Formats: sequence, C-alpha cells, structure tokens
Amino acid sequence: GAANVYEDVLRRFPTSAVAPEAQYYLATARYQASHNADDLIGGWKKLQTLYPNSIWRAKQSFTEWS
Repeated sequence: GAANVYEDVLRRFPTSAVAPEAQYYLATARYQASHNADDLIGGWKKLQTLYPNSIWRAKQSFTEWS
C-alpha cells in the first residue's frame, strides 16, 4: 500500500518539496514488495534524473560508487 501513496504524491505534486523523498521511498517500497533489485535501482536512477540536487538523491548516491 505504501507504494500507491508515494505514486499518488508524485503524480499530484511532482515539483513539491516532498517529491524527492516520495521517489526515494517509492523505490524502497517497490523493492520490499518484489525483492527485485531492479525496482530499487531503477527508482533511484529516476530520483537522480528528476531531483539531482535533492538530499534524497545524495542519500542514495552510494549506489554510484564502483
């Protein structure tokens, strides 16, 4: 159910201050439901693209280190 709430926030308020946080947790919620890493990484890549200057983007930036 959490993913639906985050999707709704992003659909209704894509430029709000809470949108990057919603994108972060949407990816997390999808991963928790599916246990598919692509759901998590894909959602975080979208966070990188849509909200590059967000603190939430910085929180997931560890995934970019090789």
